[in-house]
Amino acid sequence: CAVPAVWLFVVFTGSPVPAVRSAMMITVYLAGKVLGLKQDMLTSIAAACALILLATPLAILEISFQLSVAAVIGIALVAEPLASWLRRAKGEGWLRRAYDGIAGTVAVSFAATVATLPLTAWHFQTATALGLFTNTIAVPLTGLLLQPAALLGTFAALMAPTLAPPVWHAAGWFAQALIWLAQVSSEHGDVLIARWAPSGIAG
Repeated sequence: CAVPAVWLFVVFTGSPVPAVRSAMMITVYLAGKVLGLKQDMLTSIAAACALILLATPLAILEISFQLSVAAVIGIALVAEPLASWLRRAKGEGWLRRAYDGIAGTVAVSFAATVATLPLTAWHFQTATALGLFTNTIAVPLTGLLLQPAALLGTFAALMAPTLAPPVWHAAGWFAQALIWLAQVSSEHGDVLIARWAPSGIAG
């Protein structure tokens, strides 16, 4: 079961509140799957939210909770159909498997970004399409390349120190790519950003 791995990651990252909430949602969903219950992601999300709000009722007022729930709902509703559409091209072999994996990651990133856009606009008075492009690149780059390289470099430093430098160099290249993406977004992204204030808080 993936539940222990999920909670191990939460502990490893210092147990931040958003990570704990996300882990609870994943746990509820996977528990239903293990018990053979009918798969319904939205019901699982609702059950997880109910548990979270029973423990901390005021969490519903927190931006991090709202963004977490919106992102998960967006992923549940949009990611799979979008991934299926991206994977409609024919092919086989390891290149096809790699493409399918990247398509799935891109779909999840896109779905979460779109779903959280209204809340971002409301709370921060900024609506941007920039994240739709940058996150689609940054999330796969981080999750598929940078983080695995950093973890591999750490284990190599412990088990085989002579192998660690080239792995760390690779991780450095991926990190530099993320920095470059951030710089390009900062320098040329204003055209995709709209700033506004909802009438209730304007003035």
